[in-house]
Amino acid sequence: MRCFDPRAVGALECRAWETYYRRKWAAFLLASVGMVRAAFRMSWPRTAMGAWLVLRANQKWAPVPANDPDAPRALMTRFYRLLVASEAETFDPVRAAGLEVEWWRAHREAQNDGRPDSAEALIVALS
Repeated sequence: MRCFDPRAVGALECRAWETYYRRKWAAFLLASVGMVRAAFRMSWPRTAMGAWLVLRANQKWAPVPANDPDAPRALMTRFYRLLVASEAETFDPVRAAGLEVEWWRAHREAQNDGRPDSAEALIVALS
């Protein structure tokens, strides 16, 4: 899991965010498949399942303001459990999912409110 091409993963993540904002879900899924495979090197069946979970989490997060943060947290918990099982990792999937969705929340808030202290929330979400 710790050996990956950061340029490839970064380009795929950029593509995923582009397709997320355009709500092009099929293209998002393709970017997610590439990103999960490039970043984590899971088997193809696990890569496909992981990318599907990431897609569904992002779809649940997308509606503004009427999203349900619990749904993407649950889906990302499943993703991180899949990753733990694939890599024999020891991190807590529930905590990882919580941190991931908190980052999404802080990012959305910083994008939309324009207050100078919004950037601080992004920094806090990373710690």
